[in-house]
Amino acid sequence: MLSVPSCLVKGLTMIRFTTTLFLMFFISAANAGSFWHFSDKPVDSVIKIRAESVQGLVSGSGVIVGPGRIVTAYHVVNGAHEVEAEVNGEVLQGNVLLHDLQHDLALISVPTEGMPYVPLLPGDQHLAQQQLVSLVGFPFGDEQQAYDAMVSSWIDSRYDEIYVNAPILGGESGGGLFATVDGQVYLAGVITASTSTGVGEGISGGTAVPVAYLRRMLTAGRSVASR
Repeated sequence: MLSVPSCLVKGLTMIRFTTTLFLMFFISAANAGSFWHFSDKPVDSVIKIRAESVQGLVSGSGVIVGPGRIVTAYHVVNGAHEVEAEVNGEVLQGNVLLHDLQHDLALISVPTEGMPYVPLLPGDQHLAQQQLVSLVGFPFGDEQQAYDAMVSSWIDSRYDEIYVNAPILGGESGGGLFATVDGQVYLAGVITASTSTGVGEGISGGTAVPVAYLRRMLTAGRSVASR
């Protein structure tokens, strides 16, 4: 009978144990519905935005929604005489093409050809209360952060705003709210503001504008001031 050295047996046992731990971690992470089971595209499609106006420098986030097109929150670029987008460490000049004042959306032109982007949530789909979503942005203009949240409610029956149970920090405005429907990742909303439960109680959640209003602006091909 062939004899196997004890050191080899121990080594194989350690490999099997390590592999088992890895598989357990991978399966548990996938079952938990974590952001990290999504593709890398949502993360790569969210970039840092800087806008300079007479009031000073504003830092925000933006989402690539097509070749050379970035959506952000309008209040990030409102009144700016210079708009910059940081893509893969490169600072690019941008121009505001369209805006929707009422829904706090702006479309920026930036040479981002070749950069990944995710499709918009189809018009016949709506997020459900307590549905898991993922928020991606650049808090305080620092490093990108991606984290999970749940849809708490819709602000009103017309689906004007999505309310989530995660706080929105400065610099995250214009970032993306992503959701998975039937295994496909979609951009479902654009982060716009933080909310609080009352005076002195701090930030308790945040709001995002549904992409239906972005789609309307893109379809119209012009800025939208009202309904």
